[in-house]
Amino acid sequence: MKLALLVVVLLTSATTFAQKLTKLKKLNKQLTLVSNGDFVGVMKGKELVQPCIYDDVYVSGQFMYYYKGDSTFLASALDGRILLNNPSQTGEELITGVAAYGEGGVNGLITSTGTIILEPGTYNFDYSSMSALVVDAEGKSGVVGENGKIIIPLHYKSARYYDDNGFDYVVKSDSVYYAYLSRNEHLIEGYNPYSERIHVKATETSIKEWFAFVSWEGLTLEERMQLFPDTTKVEAKLLPAYRSIMKAMQEEEWYGATLTVDHEMGAYKGRFSIPVFDESVPKELYEFPITGVTKEQVTTFLNKQTFYYTDYTGYGLEVRFRLPLEKEWEEIALSGLSNEMKSRNVLDSLNVKGCMLFIYKNMPNCKNYAAYLKASFGEGSTKVNQMNLDLNGNKQLFGNVAEMTNDSNFAKGGSYVHTAKEAAVNNDIPLTGAASYIGFRPVVEFIMRE
Repeated sequence: MKLALLVVVLLTSATTFAQKLTKLKKLNKQLTLVSNGDFVGVMKGKELVQPCIYDDVYVSGQFMYYYKGDSTFLASALDGRILLNNPSQTGEELITGVAAYGEGGVNGLITSTGTIILEPGTYNFDYSSMSALVVDAEGKSGVVGENGKIIIPLHYKSARYYDDNGFDYVVKSDSVYYAYLSRNEHLIEGYNPYSERIHVKATETSIKEWFAFVSWEGLTLEERMQLFPDTTKVEAKLLPAYRSIMKAMQEEEWYGATLTVDHEMGAYKGRFSIPVFDESVPKELYEFPITGVTKEQVTTFLNKQTFYYTDYTGYGLEVRFRLPLEKEWEEIALSGLSNEMKSRNVLDSLNVKGCMLFIYKNMPNCKNYAAYLKASFGEGSTKVNQMNLDLNGNKQLFGNVAEMTNDSNFAKGGSYVHTAKEAAVNNDIPLTGAASYIGFRPVVEFIMRE
């Protein structure tokens, strides 16, 4: 009986308390402004989330402000709770769900849910896009999106808008400014985004891709011949393809047969014509990876590609083609593998039917072996577009031909002359010059020129 009486008394008291509050207006869908006659507070549904001790309440976007005497408290308009108990740290919503807070020109960033993005400091905030906030401060620059989503991590030396050439932002890392890339952007045909800085070619560079550029009209005959592969260092089955192109290219003018290649060069995207001397050479041979070239030739090739591509692109943007660093290659290769394959360090690389997933030495004679022999013209390397895509949309980072790296005298990934064990990510293949089993796969980054 006493317990029941206590419950009745409490309920009666709560009802009396509620009756003393007057609903003044709806602040938003969640919150209502109430008054006890002298001061105001806030209710969320039937719950009093802030007592009636304030002089006024103001809502702006996803934030609200409680005024009490000379003090102002920043709060969330989502649930009415105070986010900052320090009345001297007032705030202003800059973009949806993100406010600057602080005092005396020293500000930080806070979300409407109470997450501190940046502690107060000396920052420059650019929110002219209305949907993203560029934070520019030495060592803590980046971009924050609506509701506190981090678009660019806040650890760069500098960041700024750059609305051109399909990019949105430019950041500074070390001493270099470069265009920040989304993983969803495909800016050059045949290249897949790997990181915020680089894209990687989906396949190894093919014979026809190499010669499509070498035949580019911007090169002199002497420059072209300097890029000719050493035909003593290519697979015998591919010799007819090399000889057919190289013989035709040594002519100052060519009016004979051509091989058309879909290719992209800066602002120009279309079909290139490669002169061929012998039309009887199977066109599939031109789709095999280029080999017989030195690292120096590849560097020259990529530097010239950078020059011509950048020249056509303009706007102070350098589209820089280069070989991947050894560490970059390893990260790119590993990121495309399933967890199961990583755990085996790609040592066997067999599918459930016991067939090799990559082109290695001593491939098992399984169901797809006959198809491989046909596609490869009798063992050895095969076309760059052969085999399956990895998780990043790239092909044959392992096997087929080993791939040069930029910062070492090693190639990576193994080839048709290496076993699967020799193709493991952590294994280095000596690079001493041109070889029939070594090719390359470029990466590209977008550098802002001062």
